[in-house]
Amino acid sequence: MHLTTATVLALLNSSGSWTPEPGAEAYTLSYSSSANTYTLTDTSGTTTVFAKSSTTAGVWAVASTSPAGSGTSVRYRFDSVTSGSTTTMRLARMAAPTSAISDLNASCLTPTTPAAGCRVLQLSYATATTATGTTSGTFGDYAGQVSMVVMWATDPATGTETSKTIAQYAYDSTGALRQVWNPQVTPNLVTAYTYTSAGRVATLTPPGQLPWTFTYGTAGTNGDTNAGRLLSISRPTLTPGSASSTNGTATTTVVYDVPLTTAAGGPYPMGASDVASLAQADASTDATAVFPPDQVPTSNTGSGNLTSSSYTRAEIHYLDVNGRESNTATPGGHITTTDFDALGNPARQLSAANRELALAASTNTELNVLGLAAMTPAQRANLLSTVNVRNSSGQLLTDTYGPLHQVTLEHALAASGTSAARAAGSVVAARTHTHNTYDEGRPTDGSANASGLVTTAVTGSTIAGYATDADTRTTKTTYDWTLGQATKTTVDPSCLAITAATGYNSAGKVISNSQPSSSGSDAGTTTTTYYTATGSGPSGAHPEWADLVCQTGPLRRHHRWRFQPESAGHHDDHVQPVRLAEHADPDRQRRHPHHHHHLRRGRP
Repeated sequence: MHLTTATVLALLNSSGSWTPEPGAEAYTLSYSSSANTYTLTDTSGTTTVFAKSSTTAGVWAVASTSPAGSGTSVRYRFDSVTSGSTTTMRLARMAAPTSAISDLNASCLTPTTPAAGCRVLQLSYATATTATGTTSGTFGDYAGQVSMVVMWATDPATGTETSKTIAQYAYDSTGALRQVWNPQVTPNLVTAYTYTSAGRVATLTPPGQLPWTFTYGTAGTNGDTNAGRLLSISRPTLTPGSASSTNGTATTTVVYDVPLTTAAGGPYPMGASDVASLAQADASTDATAVFPPDQVPTSNTGSGNLTSSSYTRAEIHYLDVNGRESNTATPGGHITTTDFDALGNPARQLSAANRELALAASTNTELNVLGLAAMTPAQRANLLSTVNVRNSSGQLLTDTYGPLHQVTLEHALAASGTSAARAAGSVVAARTHTHNTYDEGRPTDGSANASGLVTTAVTGSTIAGYATDADTRTTKTTYDWTLGQATKTTVDPSCLAITAATGYNSAGKVISNSQPSSSGSDAGTTTTTYYTATGSGPSGAHPEWADLVCQTGPLRRHHRWRFQPESAGHHDDHVQPVRLAEHADPDRQRRHPHHHHHLRRGRP
């Protein structure tokens, strides 16, 4: 048996437990027989619950997602739909967490009109087809397809739950999506689509802009006869100084089956032996070129049609046997390199500039300064790469070594073996090295939701011939393990002890930030308060804004800021803060419009 969500796949063992497939080791899957639910948990502590009910046609559907330890969840409602003998399920509503509502399912997801305080996105599906053709003016609804997205929220002026359509869709008589717009914007800004006879997108027209045209066909020499490969993307160009007159078309072209060697007609020597000379472990197996409008190739198939000199303006994307991008070449022959470990994590990265340095002649000044002149290109490439080292499971990044470069020692370095001591101020060739330690102090009593968090990071300079790194600097991080959030970060704890602290409420929202110089009870600490559904004062009795930011400012105030939504009738009745009130003292106030998109936490 297996359970799938996105790209995560787990296998059921004979014992009844679940084992993640390779690459999904960061996830655990558990089953609750009492609740008849499956819970998927990642190392950050975020959980996704799958449930099965009569409304989901016997299918395990996502019921909720919850950040670690927050006690808050986004909840989902799926409805089953039967057409003939086939029953399917579709997403109907998503409810954002809010302390104003104790039961999101009963109050927000189930009723026709959600209760006051709910914040809901609703997907409305057409019950009948009104589209009559495939030309403009004949578009409309298509049965079973989403016709609009509706947002429910509480009007702060009336205290009642109201709805607004925030996205609307129009289809043609074949069921193809033709138009998308937000009806709250007048005039409507419509994004339009047309299609080929095979059902592929032919044009995409953004609102107020000229259309993009997509051309498809066959390409390559691997025997693929499918005519669905993207060959080019084009768009009319405007005459300089004109907003409507066109003077040509700019075309970006894709070329497939680009040869990997120059002998075969490829732009660069990227065959297995070529890249092995630079210690590249993941040799490329395929290459595709993207040509800008100022160079249009004569064919969409490189092999047998183009020559090595045909790619002067193209960007080439090289893929390994697993479809991962192992090399990228930009015009001028600047080529990056990425090697991957067995789990698909980047293990080594070589920049284009350092790749060129590794291939340079031994007389190159920089090679001689770094002590690399006598080495082979492969040896140089390894030392000029960024190398990532992971633990045995492949989940935790334990060490990172940067490219070799010159550094000036801040502190003296003791002798090591046959390597002499180095005085402070010495210029040496070194690699930046960061070593990470994880989960120090993590509770073992079951209260911790998160794991795999860096608690100590030591960064220094690794110098060949020396057993220890030079000029190390330590950063220690303390966590609320229930929430999986950092509460204190200390740089150089044994000396300077530069410490910043963050406090959270039980829902995982930030309530205080203390600068390194702060005692925690002075102006160096900033506090944040949130609206509540009940209570009094500026933040109380506002179920429509519950859990959104109300005020933020220094603990011992010299001035303060208060997010103050405007009166009803403006777009802020759907929980978008639009005004910032700055107070220098009780008798002086300045107000001005100011959008705060980051305050939308809690919206679905």
